[in-house]
Amino acid sequence: MDEADSRPARLEFVRGGRREAVVVSEILVMFHLRDPYDEGLLAAFNRSVDVVRPHVRYFTTHNVVRARRISDHAFDSVSTWLEDPVDGRGTMKLELFSGETDRDVGDYALRLYLPGNNPEFEAGYLQLAMPMSVGLADPSAVRALTLDIVRTLPAVWAQSGFAIEYDIMRVIPDRDRQMAAWSARYQCVNHRDPDRLAECARNCLGGLGWLTIVSTALVDAADDDDLRAEIEREATARGTEGYVFEAGERPILGDSNRNEDRAEYRRVHRVLRDLYCDNCPPPPGVDDDPAWLRSQRFD
Repeated sequence: MDEADSRPARLEFVRGGRREAVVVSEILVMFHLRDPYDEGLLAAFNRSVDVVRPHVRYFTTHNVVRARRISDHAFDSVSTWLEDPVDGRGTMKLELFSGETDRDVGDYALRLYLPGNNPEFEAGYLQLAMPMSVGLADPSAVRALTLDIVRTLPAVWAQSGFAIEYDIMRVIPDRDRQMAAWSARYQCVNHRDPDRLAECARNCLGGLGWLTIVSTALVDAADDDDLRAEIEREATARGTEGYVFEAGERPILGDSNRNEDRAEYRRVHRVLRDLYCDNCPPPPGVDDDPAWLRSQRFD
């Protein structure tokens, strides 16, 4: 049996007939809102909508307590928000997801958070989730999609790879313990709360992915010539989107029970470790101090 045959087809946590967590292929972009970005924001959102639109069933916004059935209003939310003058734009948060019910976690999701008039304290983020099988079967498509999105946004950093998809607004002890167990075993699967990252990872790197992109501004802010030289030497590519790092030809789960080779992740980790955030709280189910994020289990 080869390595591909030994990979699980799906990692999910189901309780009472309801799926409450699942490992997905993920793209996450943290970006600043300091410069004009309207056209790019709309392009990034619409590009992401192209992926999820056939699949999503429900949506929520920051001012809607309960999920609603999907409608064209959800897809027009960003255009409507951009119609307001810049000084009058408030916070916007939009979530589209593909659960079978309004409480089920699906394989597809799109979250967009815009801090409006509070960009000095929070970053904006776009998070796109797709089935885990997409990253396993077609990593080149995930890479191309990630770069397409990043090129349109004033990104601080971006990542793609595998991550845990769950309802970040709910605390469910059994689910949280399962997510922590996944994190311990599948060491290349990110487990995080993007809302918390928006507050703490505005000017630092919030972990490591299969594909990791750091902006030139983030590297320059470190003010370390040796670090900059190493990053320039080790980056897979450098362009308008920043420095691009690729941990191997395809994303892996990093299954520690099968000794899955994480050498490429460790290589990228060693280059970027000085850019990691050191003030982000751990996600649900993880009781360690915030240093768990800094080490990303690759030390």
